[in-house]
Amino acid sequence: MGRCIPPREYTAALTPLSVSYPQKGTGGGMEIKGAFSLSASKLALLFEFLEKRGVSRGEFFARTGLESSVLDHPDSRVPLDVLERIFVLACELTGDRQFGIHFGEEIDKGPSNILNYVMMNCGTIEEVLKKYCFFEVVQDDISKTDYRCEGNTCYVTALVRYGSPFFRAQYLESKFASMVHYAKRLTGRDLSLQEVCFIHKPMGSITEYERVFGCPVSFGGESNVIVLPCSDLRIKTREPNRELLCIFEKHARDMLSSLFRQDTYSAKVGKIIAGNIPGTIPRIEEIAILLELSVRNLQLKLKEEGTSYRSILDSVRLDMAINFLSDSSMAITDIAYILGFSEPSVFHRTFKKWTRATPKTFRSSLNTAVQDPPQG
Repeated sequence: MGRCIPPREYTAALTPLSVSYPQKGTGGGMEIKGAFSLSASKLALLFEFLEKRGVSRGEFFARTGLESSVLDHPDSRVPLDVLERIFVLACELTGDRQFGIHFGEEIDKGPSNILNYVMMNCGTIEEVLKKYCFFEVVQDDISKTDYRCEGNTCYVTALVRYGSPFFRAQYLESKFASMVHYAKRLTGRDLSLQEVCFIHKPMGSITEYERVFGCPVSFGGESNVIVLPCSDLRIKTREPNRELLCIFEKHARDMLSSLFRQDTYSAKVGKIIAGNIPGTIPRIEEIAILLELSVRNLQLKLKEEGTSYRSILDSVRLDMAINFLSDSSMAITDIAYILGFSEPSVFHRTFKKWTRATPKTFRSSLNTAVQDPPQG
């Protein structure tokens, strides 16, 4: 896999828990999956893309069950189950199994949301990456993106937490393609990509992937990663504006706080935990600091909601484990480290305690393949 990051380094490399701002992620308990969503502003770009390919917007709305009025409110959120139907139907109606990368390369202008306005006014590619990783949840809480530099090499990593393996692969490919082409729009030049790696298997022609990314692309690896020289992080954007950046960043922080305040305490704890996967699992003491509570008060509030820190942690890990195990291209060892277990054997014992089945046995029972979209 060349320079692709192995799982131990990958999980250790991601940004640690910050006590300055709300973390991104999902709700607590076993209803976590339904809490994931995407900003409706990005859907407008998807429909523009589909209409260029002759797909009727009316038919699309009818078959996905999505109300057309959602596009009138760019700050509204589209739930994960609807978004997954949208991606599966888009692949079907266009007849394009590489829909993700083709959609991604054509949305280089970015959606009309606050995150886009923040990035447009940054001064360098590194600042764009920092803001994107921090405010990503404003656009979607389906995925987590991070980056690190090691020597002269920069690794931009991403993980899509939920959805079918087919959806996760398509969504991840669209994300990487849009990031690369959006960077070109901001700077007026191509990034010097060295390699792009995906965990899943290819959806189509490798040659087409390499055309879109302009570099070697590999599959079946240990992480989803864009590899580029650290010198590219110093590339300047064409039209930075510090005054506008401050204004838009304040709005973005307000949106983060607003999204976070709407939750119960169990949901807030779940979001903080899920927002740090992959990465270091935050202790209850750290979460209490984020929520401006004593540990005792947080425990009491969770008890009032019929749960506990340990129950929420187990629910987040179990829900993510089930989703990752449904993707046959993800090694069980990698899943263990992504979920924050010290060793695969610990994950094995814990998962068996949760489900009375080993991860391998459970995966076999799912009988799901990443190449095939869900039916029905």
